[in-house]
Amino acid sequence: MKKSLLIFQIILIAAFVLFAAATTAYTLLDAFVLDREIFDPDVTITQNPTFTLLPSTPNTPETTQKISPALSQAPVTTVKTPITTEKPIEYPIIEDRYYKDENIEIDIQENYFYSMYRGDEVETRYFVIDLKLSDVEYLRTHFREQNGKVTKATTSALAEDVGAIFAINGDYFSFREQGFVVRNYTVYRDTARPPKSVSNNSDDTLFIMPNGTLLMFDENNVLFKNGIPSDVYQAFSFGPRLIEKGEIMVSERSEVGQSAASNPRTAIGMIEPLHYIILVAEGRLYDGDGMKLLDVATIMKDLGCTAAYNLDGGSSTTLYFNGEVINTPGRNDGSERSISDIIYINGNRHSED
Repeated sequence: MKKSLLIFQIILIAAFVLFAAATTAYTLLDAFVLDREIFDPDVTITQNPTFTLLPSTPNTPETTQKISPALSQAPVTTVKTPITTEKPIEYPIIEDRYYKDENIEIDIQENYFYSMYRGDEVETRYFVIDLKLSDVEYLRTHFREQNGKVTKATTSALAEDVGAIFAINGDYFSFREQGFVVRNYTVYRDTARPPKSVSNNSDDTLFIMPNGTLLMFDENNVLFKNGIPSDVYQAFSFGPRLIEKGEIMVSERSEVGQSAASNPRTAIGMIEPLHYIILVAEGRLYDGDGMKLLDVATIMKDLGCTAAYNLDGGSSTTLYFNGEVINTPGRNDGSERSISDIIYINGNRHSED
């Protein structure tokens, strides 16, 4: 009897445990797994589950899911995206044959010109200087004056006088007693050279104007009967003009005075106001090297010059950059010739001359 009662109690306890487990399982499924709406007798279930439409529930405070207090109070981590900024350019930039600051850019390129001399090909080294300025007054001139007289010095010495980063020889105006000379708005001479003749190949003058334009005239033009206009920034007296209004103005036979056809050359040209091309060609280093004026004009036109003017050349031709002479001057020993004046850049247009 006792044994039967014990078995009955065990069965009763097992049934209770199974009932409790089933109830717990259903509660969990109901809370987390089963979609109550599926068991809603008011909902009609379509036979195509892909397009099953469930009854919409209004977004009211009673039906809107709320964030638990624990989550709402959790700290928010803000990810900051670093702002990258380019490092400002530090001027001036000075490289082997390049200079740039906020107002000036100088780019010197070395090239070679080939010509024929007595049946042989001859090589001539030349330099093209691409010069860009923000203001014409960065293009300055300098000469030494003592007791009212010009004293000669080499291009490099004159460049060192004014701390120039770049310089070329000018027009050697002190070699003549006539010809227009204006330097940095100051008129030093307004006497014209004689008109063109067999002995005087050029009376062309070059004016650099305040807006950076290059203008060329005959010094004997009636426009200058009463003197040089007061707004001329620089005036050079050498020539001839090489390019004017985009057209080459010299021929195969054009030459300066009595010099030979091929020579060292210095010339300045303009692509547009404040954008200049300067050409410096070597010569007289061996037989046949150098350039004719037509050679210079052709190269400068190909580079885009709409105006170009020949400066003093021969042994005077010198290119100075960043403390050294870049070209080999056309003298027997390769040394510099003493001249009267230079055209230079030093990055400070208000420097003293």
